[in-house]
Amino acid sequence: MDNLDKLDRRILFELDRNSRRPISDVSRSIRQGRDRVEYRIERLLERKVIRKFTASVNLARLGFTIYKLYFRIENDKEAVKRLVKHLRAHPRVYWIALSDGSWDLMIAVFARSSVEFFETQRELLSEFNEIVLKYAMYQLVELDLHPKSYFTGKSGDAITVGGAPQVASIDVLDAKILRLLSSNARRTIAEISEQVNATSAVVKYRIERMEKRSIITGYRTEIDLAKLGMQFFKSQLFLRNFDSSLQQALRQYCAKSPHITYYIQQLGNCSIELEMEVSDYRHYSSLMDDIRARFPRLVRNFETVLVRKTHFNWVPRDIAQAVQVAESAHPENAVLRVE
Repeated sequence: MDNLDKLDRRILFELDRNSRRPISDVSRSIRQGRDRVEYRIERLLERKVIRKFTASVNLARLGFTIYKLYFRIENDKEAVKRLVKHLRAHPRVYWIALSDGSWDLMIAVFARSSVEFFETQRELLSEFNEIVLKYAMYQLVELDLHPKSYFTGKSGDAITVGGAPQVASIDVLDAKILRLLSSNARRTIAEISEQVNATSAVVKYRIERMEKRSIITGYRTEIDLAKLGMQFFKSQLFLRNFDSSLQQALRQYCAKSPHITYYIQQLGNCSIELEMEVSDYRHYSSLMDDIRARFPRLVRNFETVLVRKTHFNWVPRDIAQAVQVAESAHPENAVLRVE
């Protein structure tokens, strides 16, 4: 972060906590002039430090469960390119990561049932059988998204995503708003209203309703860590003790650690994963040494993944496609119900 000054870091911290905040609000929080803050944000965008402002959507509220597949794959560059292209176009894949270490490729898939996920998994493994050497599957239970407190040293509230899938309904207007907020969470109510052909009052009400229903759980800022000279590591923890109080103590520790950005609970042989944004491998290793020293009764061992490149889309294309079909069939009252 040598190329960021104190003001840049303070702005990034505030936007990471809530990327939808008006510039005037951010300015008051950091006691800087509005024009100066606006200029700095534009400069961070031009330098591509900020990749995107996006809405955090809890798919569990729409009836979905998140499954993850991790792969060891053959060193065949052309086949890997074909696989990644296939995954980016797949309507059920919403997170892709190319990595080094224990795994070469990781993806997240959403499905309404284990049977539906099984079909997606079988299709992928069959299509790319020649390059898949090994794979593992995990089912997301719950995750905490922590603010990037390493920018300022200040703490902030985590966003929790997951939980038990629920049946919910969203109509065409909700889906359009979600897509727009997912691609740019800083769009104004007026801009969204114009694009969805609804009044500002209606759009404001719909957004607030999705926030209250926890469909929208927050607004994040995607940052290019490479631009800051930082790296993204994932640590898979394998436990020797399944005492819930020890796991809760670890969760609380992670909430206070400025470089641990995700705490993930899941089903599988690895029940806890941590994601960290750090300066280098030595920094990551020191954090893991501290965790093992503090929780020797809990952590048996761990495996490390260095994430090189990610592709992420909070609003699944499958939902967008379903809404488009419903709208074309019944434009006057189209509703997508997720069951």
